[in-house]
Amino acid sequence: MIFWDLQPSAAAIFFLGLTIFHWGQGDRYISVQVHQATYLCRSKALTALHVLSRGSIPILLPGYLGNDTYRSVIEALVSSSGQASHQADWVSSYPLFFLLIPMGLTALSLLAASIYVSKKEIRPLCMDIIESVALFGWFLFIPALWAIGCYFALWHSLRHALRILSTDSLGSQLLDSKQYLRLNIRWLQLTGLMTFVALIGMWIIFALPFSIRGIELDWLVKALIGISVLTLPHTVVVCCMDKIQLRV
Repeated sequence: MIFWDLQPSAAAIFFLGLTIFHWGQGDRYISVQVHQATYLCRSKALTALHVLSRGSIPILLPGYLGNDTYRSVIEALVSSSGQASHQADWVSSYPLFFLLIPMGLTALSLLAASIYVSKKEIRPLCMDIIESVALFGWFLFIPALWAIGCYFALWHSLRHALRILSTDSLGSQLLDSKQYLRLNIRWLQLTGLMTFVALIGMWIIFALPFSIRGIELDWLVKALIGISVLTLPHTVVVCCMDKIQLRV
């Protein structure tokens, strides 16, 4: 929070970069463990490209066609430090940046992977291509807030859920046997209490008036502050899990 207070613009850029890494990190785990994209284990360069590609699509691409919305979110994020007059002119000045960076990273990632893979890894590569193209189209044409909201709830969070269930002995058995109803019950058993506590915390945050330097914070700014505060420790935890589960 001190960083946000002293250097809000730099903190916002750091937060976006960290989220690119983390969201790409989540996709990498599923690609390796579920799709068996073992080429990502053999090459650190391919891993880096995969992570940056998958992370930059949801974080940067909405800033191309949804530039005004993207700018508003960045300004709200920076204003959470109390700098209400901040104008993110750079967002509007370089809209092509938000298209070319994820497009270039995705093309380079898929091209490099197609050259490097063995015959046994063609199917995982095809899954990688299908997912990348689908995500690219989703974030290019769907309104920014809808695209990111649905992605977070139905794509990124689902990957974390599958990861948690796979580490649980009963959850892993239910996954293998495709007993999805019992799997949902097991998920509630594992996360029900934490979810309940989190909902209470969210209610407190959104219900009570909060202000910084006399500036009243609206719901969007409160949400952005909460996400930004939790992203770093969450990413560290996932990195530790990667070290253990993926041996990287």
